[in-house]
Amino acid sequence: ADGKGRDEWQVLANGAAGAALAAAWAWGGQYRRRPGLLLAYLAHYAVVAGDTWASELGILSTARPRLVLGCREVPHGTNGGVTLLGTAGSLLGGLVVGAAACIAPLPACEGGASRCGALESAAARLCAAGAFGVAGSMLDSVIGQLLEYSGWDNAAGRVTNDPAKGAAPLTGGVALLTNNHVNFVSSAAVAAAVLWAAR
Repeated sequence: ADGKGRDEWQVLANGAAGAALAAAWAWGGQYRRRPGLLLAYLAHYAVVAGDTWASELGILSTARPRLVLGCREVPHGTNGGVTLLGTAGSLLGGLVVGAAACIAPLPACEGGASRCGALESAAARLCAAGAFGVAGSMLDSVIGQLLEYSGWDNAAGRVTNDPAKGAAPLTGGVALLTNNHVNFVSSAAVAAAVLWAAR
């Protein structure tokens, strides 16, 4: 919203949980090479890609975004605002990750590749990744609307995430988290939920 480019903190926010899952897969003792870790890893990166695609395509939408909670129209760039094009982007982002998971050889789970369950099906990996992309993007929007500040900066003529600029708030969200925090929390939360469900 403030026109800032991507930096090392965004890379860390979007990759830290995935790196932790990869480390657990390789060195996690009794938990290493469990199918749940593989599915959580897929979920994490599907969420990250889904949210990124939703943001980058959603901004191109000719329709004004609506808040995910309340459905009120808001300017482009408002935290919690969603569009049909952006939601389609989140699905596509997840599917791209799923397609990569289908192309890459499936690593051997504990007890052999045949113990990886539903992950053995390329179609299942593709569909799961698409669903994770949409679900994660929606969760990101909910958290962003509630816990990240969005205001209208009259001087710049755009949405700002900086409450210090004294801009009129757009969503009622509290300035508790930054965009990087929201990205980390949403992707880690979906990965953790998948890991718990697959235990």
